[in-house]
Amino acid sequence: KEHLLNEIYRGAVRLFIKAIRDTKPHLSCRERLEQIATAWRDVAAREPATVRLVFISRVGALLDEKSRETYREFRGELERLIASGKAAGDVRPGPVDLWADVWLRLATLILERVANKEWTPEHSGPKQVLEAAWDAIRTQRVVSVPAELPQSGNPS
Repeated sequence: KEHLLNEIYRGAVRLFIKAIRDTKPHLSCRERLEQIATAWRDVAAREPATVRLVFISRVGALLDEKSRETYREFRGELERLIASGKAAGDVRPGPVDLWADVWLRLATLILERVANKEWTPEHSGPKQVLEAAWDAIRTQRVVSVPAELPQSGNPS
């Protein structure tokens, strides 16, 4: 049974890796993450058991080394994408693995709600959570405003 579980698990993880790899490298990190989350959300609507197996269930103790390696490959792909966003100045300073965890935890909320039929793919929840996920990892750009604006020559 464990062998079969591992085969199914690896196939499911590869499906999510493919969604990461299928994004266009010329897009921004945010755009790529949005495409990935949308593809994953669609899998959650179509194949909820696949999403539950990879993102929600606690099968870690049953996974063999090949399955663990496949998951590390998945994490590596996601972390490389976020690292490219960090290099471009779009992702905040700090450890890439942390920002991958933060983004992934929020993306998992979308997947869980869609897989459980609490949200449809068209529901406003996935979009709002995805925006929150990006806000959590994006660079906080500070816009400086002069303390005093220059006075115009017209005293009206």
